Amino acid sequence: MPTPASAVPTPSATGSHANTYDATDIGLTFTYPNGWFASEDSASQRINIANAQGAFNLENRPSSYELVWLSAAPYETSVEAEAHTKAGAPDCCTTSGSPIEVTSGTIVARSLVINTYKFQGTIQAYWSSTYGKRYSASIMSPGPQKDEIAILKSILATISVSQ
Repeated sequence: MPTPASAVPTPSATGSHANTYDATDIGLTFTYPNGWFASEDSASQRINIANAQGAFNLENRPSSYELVWLSAAPYETSVEAEAHTKAGAPDCCTTSGSPIEVTSGTIVARSLVINTYKFQGTIQAYWSSTYGKRYSASIMSPGPQKDEIAILKSILATISVSQ
C-alpha cells in the first residue's frame, strides 16, 4: 500500500507564481503556485499540478489534497467534448438525464482565448493553439477544495503554447 503523501499549505490563488513548467512534449508553458508540484504523465498526455507530492489513490490522500490538470489527450480535448460540456452533459460526469447548469466564460492568456465552463463546483477549460492543437484543463479531485478553481484559473492565465 502506498504511503500517504503529506499535504503542504495551499497557497493563495492570488499569491506568487514562482514556478514555471515547460512541457515541450505537449507544447505548454505555464506558471504555478509556490508549494505545489507539477508532474507530466506522458502516457495520458496530462500534466498534474497538486499541493501534495506523490502518487496515491483516493483512500490515502491527505484531506487537504488539491489537484488540477492540463491535457493534450485527444479524447479530453476534442471539439465534441467541449460541445458536450457547453450543453450541460460533460463527458467527465454522469448526469441523471437532464442537462446540468453550466456557466460559460473566457480567460485571455497572451494570444489565447480559453473557453471555461463552470458546473457543479468544478471547471473545465478548452483552447486551441494557432497550430490547431487542442488542449483542456480541469479540476481532477472528487469534490473540489476551496482554492482549486481560483488556482486553475490563475494557471490558465499564464499559459503559452508552442505547438
